[in-house]
Amino acid sequence: MLNNFKKILITVIIVSILFSFLNVNLTISEEMVKCQFKRHLFPGLKGDDVKCLQTFLKQSGYFSGPVTGYYDDLTKEAVIEWQKTNNIFPAHGYFTLASRKFYLNLINKQQLTNQIKQQEQYRLVLPEIKDDEIIIDNDDGFNQIDLYFKHIFIDNIPKIDYNELERLFKTEPFSLEFLIDKTLNNENFDKQLIKQKTELFENFYKQRLSILKKVSISKNLIDLHKTFIVSDILSQELVTKFNDYLDGKVSKEDFDKYYKEYKEKINFLKTSFNLASVKYSNNTKDLLSLLMGFLIKPAFAQTSLVFKPFGGRILFTLICSCNLGRLIYVGPPRLITLFVPLGFEASPLVYLWKNTYTPGVWLLGLTFHIPVSCLIITSSACAPVGSGSLIYMTGTSLIP
Repeated sequence: MLNNFKKILITVIIVSILFSFLNVNLTISEEMVKCQFKRHLFPGLKGDDVKCLQTFLKQSGYFSGPVTGYYDDLTKEAVIEWQKTNNIFPAHGYFTLASRKFYLNLINKQQLTNQIKQQEQYRLVLPEIKDDEIIIDNDDGFNQIDLYFKHIFIDNIPKIDYNELERLFKTEPFSLEFLIDKTLNNENFDKQLIKQKTELFENFYKQRLSILKKVSISKNLIDLHKTFIVSDILSQELVTKFNDYLDGKVSKEDFDKYYKEYKEKINFLKTSFNLASVKYSNNTKDLLSLLMGFLIKPAFAQTSLVFKPFGGRILFTLICSCNLGRLIYVGPPRLITLFVPLGFEASPLVYLWKNTYTPGVWLLGLTFHIPVSCLIITSSACAPVGSGSLIYMTGTSLIP
């Protein structure tokens, strides 16, 4: 059944794309007016849709009369010329089904073109990671996203003094964006305390970048791996810029502008990250679980899936001092215990954890089928006190 669904889905997508591109041959204006044509248009009609059609034809160079909202002879002649230019048959001057479909394809192509241009714009300013800067090994490198996550988030933790971390952040998330937003919204912030926190972030990203560039991956994880590296480089640069702001070297206006651009770049990377994650999932069921979430039946969440959906209110949390993470116990309707590594909190690619350590807050997301022990410091050594599923992605209501 899933194979049939996959085939149907792929067929629909391919047909839609082909239809959109093969039927569009007109050069598109950057600011093409967007109309909603819910009826066929022809001479004698009046309305806002006629006015929008006239505006579109004038913008495209076919209509020279006044935009009145009345479908007159000048409008009919303009529609005929537009239809002839774009091989719309019959070219009778009536804006009916064939013309409406062609116009809709133009709008879709314009949106796609704008998205591509936006992506190219960000590619120009994003750090470029070349293949020879990372380790690609199709035989022995990581080729599964869950094992890759475990390696970078669990098995290779940057060395950070836990006592210092606990003293500075207490119950706050280890998130640079959270720190900056909180600082910008508080005129009476403690500069010395903030600088101590940024020093920890600086040390963290420096170590994490070194770890990432030493990870051996297979070819299918290149895009995902590069996205992590670029995001950490951007975060490292943000730490430097934020310190300049704290020291008075950069004005608040200039920093706000830089911070806004940073967020735009990260949002672009988040899209790439999500697409790459879905692309490298093991099978169609993973994609379905990602798209359907709570709509899927509990029985569908089998161990063969890479991702497992969860959701409910936070019951309580536990700090794992030895392996730098937290256990989060989530209540009904989908009971689960999550393990959230420090690197997850620090990565801007995942949802910003603002209030997600507060009991009562709603969480909804996905985890891997990888149990991680929570280790705490005892008098003699580190001891396990429980385990949770490795977090992959989550959202939160932010309000208990």
